[in-house]
Amino acid sequence: MRSSERAQDLGEVFTPHSVVSSMLDMIPNAVANSAFKVLEPACGDGNFLVEILGRRLEEIDANFMSESQFGLSVIKCVSGLYGVDIDETNVSDCRERLQDCLSNFLATKTHPQSEALLQSAQAIIRTNVVVGDTINSPTEIVLIEYTPGEDGFFTRTHFFLEEPERDLFFVELPTLEPMHFLRVE
Repeated sequence: MRSSERAQDLGEVFTPHSVVSSMLDMIPNAVANSAFKVLEPACGDGNFLVEILGRRLEEIDANFMSESQFGLSVIKCVSGLYGVDIDETNVSDCRERLQDCLSNFLATKTHPQSEALLQSAQAIIRTNVVVGDTINSPTEIVLIEYTPGEDGFFTRTHFFLEEPERDLFFVELPTLEPMHFLRVE
């Protein structure tokens, strides 16, 4: 339970599950389609992101696919979700809830690479659910876009929530190596 002081200090308002569900029901195609990227700029403990991940995983479950397609689809579901929150505890809780959602889903499957999928997803969640201030410091928030390529590899590209001024003091972010969906660092 969050204190009222904390809620007032941080401006926290946690959206109830019933409201989250109703809102997402209004845009079912965008929510279920992992090709759509979702940014929750004040993600709290992840109510929206967890529900979207759950719906995307249900979509995978409803469509028969090969083992490799299954694994790629799971990673695509996770890699298109982005969350930012000003509070470190909220970010930690959101990451944990997303990981639990995926872990519970994979526990119902007999996929031989479930553990590797979970580890890859955890690495992606760490890069895409971050602490930051989307109102006052969007140029300081760096996320990673994961773009599917060939043979199960994803290209990874840094991007800023808001592009910073590229002045004399701007330092380019390092180029990231492609990663295989079962071997994320």
